[in-house]
Amino acid sequence: TEEDEELLGILAQHAAIALTNARLYERSRELTIAEERSRLAHELHDAVSQKLFSLRLTAQAATALVDRDPARAKEELHQVAA
Repeated sequence: TEEDEELLGILAQHAAIALTNARLYERSRELTIAEERSRLAHELHDAVSQKLFSLRLTAQAATALVDRDPARAKEELHQVAA
């Protein structure tokens, strides 16, 4: 009947909306995961860069101390190795 067709049309619209919502939810979840991965990668990059900079400064200090204070230079190099 016409009422049945109208009801089926409404149900089809609801099903289409539900599918669209499910796709949008999944896409939102994927974007959230990608953003978190990007944030973590950025933090790791910053941490590694900071550590490398610190190691470089310590190595430079040890180089400057080699002739003047070998024991202190050795301590600095032990810090780099630790």
